[in-house]
Amino acid sequence: MLRIPFITLTLLLFSGCSLFGDSDSSELDNARANWARAGISDYNYKLTVICFCGETGRFDVEVRNSVVVNTTRIPGVQSSGGGGSIGKTMDDLFDVLAQAYAQNADQVLVEYAALLGYPTSISIDYVQEVSDDEISYGVDGFERLD
Repeated sequence: MLRIPFITLTLLLFSGCSLFGDSDSSELDNARANWARAGISDYNYKLTVICFCGETGRFDVEVRNSVVVNTTRIPGVQSSGGGGSIGKTMDDLFDVLAQAYAQNADQVLVEYAALLGYPTSISIDYVQEVSDDEISYGVDGFERLD
């Protein structure tokens, strides 16, 4: 008899949590705002891309004036593709997330850097019933240049 009220209460308590996907875009907006407030336009970082797409692997990315100026494959890391177009600015990564939310991807998992707000881990599964549509990005080794 107490199960039904307990289940109802539990659902009411958790209905505002990101567990149901309601706050995902607001988390993105907050993180993007943190990044914008930092005002960083020159930086280096390491990008790991895992997908069933043309370019995968680990790359050094150099960004100047908020534009990718160099993307270099890190030697010794298994990869495919040329690496030329894989480099992304942090704003590009925010756009990847915004597009995933706009397309109602079945699963979007993301972690953000605590202070600066840029995404450190992105995993997107657009359609759970479809194989090979997943993509993941990892960001580490961030270094401000200006």
